[in-house]
Amino acid sequence: TSCLVKLDKKDEAEKMLNAQIARYPKNKDLMIELINFYIDNDRKPEAIKILNDAIALDPNNPILIYTAGTIYENMNDFENAEKNYLKAKELGDKNAGFALGSLYFNKGADIYTAANALTFGSPEYTANYDKMIEESKLYFNKALPYLEQAAVENPKDLVVLEALKQAYGKVGNTEKFVEIKKLIEE
Repeated sequence: TSCLVKLDKKDEAEKMLNAQIARYPKNKDLMIELINFYIDNDRKPEAIKILNDAIALDPNNPILIYTAGTIYENMNDFENAEKNYLKAKELGDKNAGFALGSLYFNKGADIYTAANALTFGSPEYTANYDKMIEESKLYFNKALPYLEQAAVENPKDLVVLEALKQAYGKVGNTEKFVEIKKLIEE
């Protein structure tokens, strides 16, 4: 199928993979090939459908479950992303903790940004701003243990340290913020 894709015969490649999966419905390798095809072609809903079929065949495969989490996150499906990342972490996936921390951090940042987009003094601002800021802090605090663990596991990873620094800043932990900032500068 990769030859067909290179020849720009994507439709034929997809049909061939689907036909093979129909013949061998329990062949996880074929499913993974089709999942990768859909991911490469930015067809997330199709990828997630086949991925869930593959997970049904191999329900304790942390890589498949983590991948489902990333696709759900890219589809802005917070609940399913969280569920899959938690399961992948429970099954020992090394990336799932940081992914969870990032998911929570980004959710908090989205709420924070939305709160700050409200027109100051408007009835909507008065009714919602404080609640939204508090909700954003809940997500930032939820992100912290996962980001802290990721920083312990990857002490020189600047992406991890930067995310942790920002989370400390958002929850107002100045002492930890400064500590991580110095670590990053070193």
